[in-house]
Amino acid sequence: HYRFSCGPGAFDWAIPVGNASGVTSLEIHSSLHAQLPNPDLRPVAAHFSSIGLEDKGVYSYDYSNPDMARPIASNVGSDGWTSPNSEITIPVSENTHAFLLKLEYPGWAGIASHANLTIHDQDNHVSSTVLNQGINDITIPCKGGGRQITLRLETDVSFSLPAPDSRRCAYRLIAITPSQLK
Repeated sequence: HYRFSCGPGAFDWAIPVGNASGVTSLEIHSSLHAQLPNPDLRPVAAHFSSIGLEDKGVYSYDYSNPDMARPIASNVGSDGWTSPNSEITIPVSENTHAFLLKLEYPGWAGIASHANLTIHDQDNHVSSTVLNQGINDITIPCKGGGRQITLRLETDVSFSLPAPDSRRCAYRLIAITPSQLK
């Protein structure tokens, strides 16, 4: 089961599937519903323009490109701004042995000079690092051959984005890039 939230808008998500060559079933549930305009009035939750099930191999995610798919995440905006507590589920290929997370911790006035970041994975491995102002590269090892890796990221610092955006954030996720075994 994957849970994620989104506001109004168009989204592309990359969702891990167990066996790309076998049968995959999707059950999609929504916590909110609306009605189509008159005269239709049918209840709706979302509009799916396409659902593609194919093995595209290794994904890189670039949050600066609004047209790229995103991994399933909680508390990560489509622009990469991330809340102090977030979760990301990243599809993993057979040859992937690590992911490089590229994060930006801004050097704005009134923000601490650094933040402590703790990363938990689904196997209960925990790593900690310090985010310094500017671009930070963090390597996350993972087991090859799995379907996915789920990361829970927690920081001890947060700030409000400049007006008119009032989101409470901790850093900006710029990119997720897999490293493959050769």
